[in-house]
Amino acid sequence: MGRLQRWADGVLFEPTAIAIGVTYGGYFVASLAALVCMAAVPVDEQWPLDFAMYTVFVTSGLHFVLTALGFAVMDGYEAHPVDPVWAFLFADYLQAGALGAAVASYALEPTERSAAYAATGVTMAAQLLCFYKTYSLVTDVRAGRRDRFTGRKNKL
Repeated sequence: MGRLQRWADGVLFEPTAIAIGVTYGGYFVASLAALVCMAAVPVDEQWPLDFAMYTVFVTSGLHFVLTALGFAVMDGYEAHPVDPVWAFLFADYLQAGALGAAVASYALEPTERSAAYAATGVTMAAQLLCFYKTYSLVTDVRAGRRDRFTGRKNKL
């Protein structure tokens, strides 16, 4: 991890945050497409449900893996650097619950769509909040309220 941390120390915060924001947008669009496909395609077709569940698995899994990577690679990493912190914590807990429910539902009854609708909706809401977090961080960097290398708030 030492080499990865040294590399991360030299990367500008803003382009990284923008790339993450684009990723959040992609997650949202994929989840929206999954919802539309489940609603538009007859229930006897399995692929829309599979697509929705895999979208939840990948989106939630990558969200939590990248959060863990942030803690592993960056000194003083803050998973929730934007107010209101409680909203981001709640969204993480809700997304983790949705992921668990989606895994259990898909394992127990792989043709049931109700859990997929709920989990996909929760994932979309969480990604919108994450996108807001990224937007706030980038605008704070551009306004000089945050450091351009670390994204930490500047001391006033």
